[in-house]
Amino acid sequence: MRETVPLLLASAFVAVAAALPAGAQTTPAPEPTGGLGQPIDIVHPSRVGDLSADGRHVLMQGGYSGGVFSTGYVLDRRTGRRFPEVAPDVVDRTLVGQGVLTPDGRLALISTSTALDPADDDPVDAPWDLYVLEAAEQRSTLITDALDGSEVLAAPQISDDGTVVAYTRRTPGTVQTIHSFVLDPTTGISTPITGPGSVVPGLEGAARVEAQTLSGDGRWLVIDVALTVAPGFSGVALVDLERRTYEEIAEVFVQDVDIDADGSTVVFIADGDVMRYRRGVGLDAVTTDGTWTGVARLTADGRYVLAQSEAPPAAEDLPAYRRIDLVTGAQLLVGIDQDGGLRGGSIPSISDDGNWVAFRTGIAKNVATTANIGVLRRVDGPTAAEARVVDIDYTRLSPFDPDSVARLVTAANGAVSITPVEGEFVAGTSTTMTPVLDDGETVISLSVDPDGEGYWLFTDRGRVIPVGHDEHYGDLDGIPLNGPVIDSVATASGEGYYLVAQDGGVFAFGDAEFFGSMGGIPLNGPVNGLAPTSSGRGYWLVADDGGIFAFGDAEFFGSMGGIPLNAPVAGMLAAGDGYLLFAFDGGTFAFGEADFFGSLGGQDLPAPIVAVALRDDGDQYLLADIDGRVYRFDR
Repeated sequence: MRETVPLLLASAFVAVAAALPAGAQTTPAPEPTGGLGQPIDIVHPSRVGDLSADGRHVLMQGGYSGGVFSTGYVLDRRTGRRFPEVAPDVVDRTLVGQGVLTPDGRLALISTSTALDPADDDPVDAPWDLYVLEAAEQRSTLITDALDGSEVLAAPQISDDGTVVAYTRRTPGTVQTIHSFVLDPTTGISTPITGPGSVVPGLEGAARVEAQTLSGDGRWLVIDVALTVAPGFSGVALVDLERRTYEEIAEVFVQDVDIDADGSTVVFIADGDVMRYRRGVGLDAVTTDGTWTGVARLTADGRYVLAQSEAPPAAEDLPAYRRIDLVTGAQLLVGIDQDGGLRGGSIPSISDDGNWVAFRTGIAKNVATTANIGVLRRVDGPTAAEARVVDIDYTRLSPFDPDSVARLVTAANGAVSITPVEGEFVAGTSTTMTPVLDDGETVISLSVDPDGEGYWLFTDRGRVIPVGHDEHYGDLDGIPLNGPVIDSVATASGEGYYLVAQDGGVFAFGDAEFFGSMGGIPLNGPVNGLAPTSSGRGYWLVADDGGIFAFGDAEFFGSMGGIPLNAPVAGMLAAGDGYLLFAFDGGTFAFGEADFFGSLGGQDLPAPIVAVALRDDGDQYLLADIDGRVYRFDR
């Protein structure tokens, strides 16, 4: 449970004489156990496939690891909703390959492999198909049929309006023969661009297309031909699909190519440098240090390139992702590949506004090993206000082994840092996500789904954003409130949640029952927290003066109301047959049969305490300050 620090306390504590009731104690402050660290905006066991123009919609590409499949979907970062997973009838047998999003996030085109034999634990060699995911219609549509094993599809591309699809197909029984096609998704008719039957004169001899990308307007297709049958061209070429002609760009072999929205700019990496081709201008080198590897990604306006360089940043012997401004030449470090073994093996993404980047990297499983994950980050990072901590909780989320415990530290922008306490991070299907918030909106709390499938983020405007799961039971989005929502918590079943506003109004959703509130009743101070009883048949509210209000079967065990405090009470949580209150100065107060393990009251703290979490076995609680320092107290 947490609370937002009043502006007065953000700069200084209020110094008032403290009087401690029975059961409330203070102990010397322990050393912080660690804090927010480096928040990762999205964590996924595979990778982020593509981004919408503004970074709000994200194509998550599933994977296959240790016999576990995770499927692809489009994630709306404002609502937390996940749009349809591919091939729902074979969802547990689907390996998602490459994919792309339209700039508005309305459509996604993905390639999938479906293992038809239930006994087959490895779907990699199964046939591949193309699906179109439609967000508004909440459906996925198969636009090819490879179930007879006659073709293998890869490198899917779709125009911004969804009317043109491009892909490559490998001839059955061959390794080297891969041809390029353009498909009309409304008719299902494919047109060969390379190889036998090509509609582009001169490309009939192109025997292996290694990479390709379609421009947003659907007119231009840039391809890399790695193998030809004489006579023929080998290298990077720009194809005009309208005129059915092509232009040779460079006789080089590249891993991938990218193109802007109108086909005027092409980028790729060759011989260790980022190369740019502009129609009417020609080819030039964007970089000259020979340290670049893998693939380069270009924004729709041709302004920014995202690529990976082997030149390490200072004090880091690891490859780095950098955003290059093609207008000014400036390079911005946007991420470090924590697993050097991934060099050149990751396909990054960048939003068209250049503000969001995605790539694959490593994350600590424990102190000695890492796991590969996909991440999404804003290039300029959070502001100080966005990075301030608002909540902390324990979790047994599915990215961790069943016997492990981790802690989640949540920032005001919704970024979550996961730190193993016991056990290790393992491959799973959960996602952490920094949501897209409205102007002036802030995340105020987090509550973990008891099933370990994910968690909910709650905002001061009453919005509820599920992360890692799809359970949404309603919220206050768009409803005028008398005051901001100040705390929220899920029910013990995970099938509902409570929201409480600063005026004491309580809002119950799902299986959360309403037993009353302080809304409309004059109070000595604002309400700062809510804690449900273990039975789910009641709850307590706490005001910033320490006053307690009990509803339903919640018993009143005492309060700090009327007792002078060094700092206001920031929030509370239920603990056994009782409750714990905590103040912004770290003072902790136990009532009823709640166990008291220590307090920070009376200590000279560097920042106010804003959140408390109780371990599910009741043997430990944590206090977190606004800067992310975490203090642990044990039985």
